[in-house]
Amino acid sequence: MAKEITILITCIGGGGANNVIRSLRDSDRYNIEFIGTDSDRFLASKSLADKTYVIPRGDTGQYIDSLNRIISEHNVDLFIPQHETEVERVSWSTKPALPLQWHCCPADCYKSAGSER
Repeated sequence: MAKEITILITCIGGGGANNVIRSLRDSDRYNIEFIGTDSDRFLASKSLADKTYVIPRGDTGQYIDSLNRIISEHNVDLFIPQHETEVERVSWSTKPALPLQWHCCPADCYKSAGSER
């Protein structure tokens, strides 16, 4: 029997995010519910996720709060950010880490990957 998990993926209207969804939907090991976010209503309309939210951009102060509301509401297990601004915002957030066991790389990893921070 497949394990049920919930994945939150950003930039959901882009090809990268939708390709991740297409690939993971073929899994026999997991029954995945996809929650998608995008800051652009037009791009969000192209989402293949089960549920999609339009949220503030990753470079705004409301971004982390928006993610935390979605994570809490859907009991998200895994967070997959698709844009470097979102990765940076989550990695360098002064708030406590997102309430997840698995998410994007920590700040020191991001910094070593070329951030000017």
